[in-house]
Amino acid sequence: MNKTLILNELINHFSNGSKSNFAKKIEVSPQMITNWLNRNTFDLERVYTKCENVNPNWLLTGKGSMLKEGIINTGDNNTNIQGNKNQVSHTTNTELLEIIRKKDEQIDSLLEIIKNK
Repeated sequence: MNKTLILNELINHFSNGSKSNFAKKIEVSPQMITNWLNRNTFDLERVYTKCENVNPNWLLTGKGSMLKEGIINTGDNNTNIQGNKNQVSHTTNTELLEIIRKKDEQIDSLLEIIKNK
């Protein structure tokens, strides 16, 4: 997985390509963004919690849609509408972070299996 590509897409989407503005958004130094890009890595939890509506599966794998499906921007708050427009589903950041952690563990396990073959 190329985390540099994922990070660049996030920078383009959330700050119109400005690494400095993206660094401010996620509350890190611009140098940290440069380091992440050079090292093909980033702080998954920080990016996920600071970048509204990012699809956690995309963040982990780079596959699928960058943003969660069914997101309607309502100003400062975003609401996830699923199915019936009157049915609103709220998922907490803690629940989503747990999903990301589990997926990350699965990926690590698969990489270890591949490495040992």
